[in-house]
Amino acid sequence: MLGLYAVDTPQVVGCFTLIIAMGMGITLAARLAEGGRFQTFSQWMFLAGLASVGGATIAALSIGSGCWPVCGASLIGMVVAATLDLNGDRQSAISV
Repeated sequence: MLGLYAVDTPQVVGCFTLIIAMGMGITLAARLAEGGRFQTFSQWMFLAGLASVGGATIAALSIGSGCWPVCGASLIGMVVAATLDLNGDRQSAISV
């Protein structure tokens, strides 16, 4: 039965760290490719990275690893970074 015994071996922690680093790197690449010729490819890679970090979060929860808060925070960070509008030329939805 999963989740009864915490699994925090160096291999497990290293695997989660690698997945998180990959997800954050893909997020940065997707933001940098915005408006360029690699935008579509980077968006698909971001979607795959988001699924990977989400799967790692679920796996960390199910095996009882202490890495799940970091995985969850990385997932939130990826979503915020993807939806954050850094272009100042658009009008605000709220007009003053």
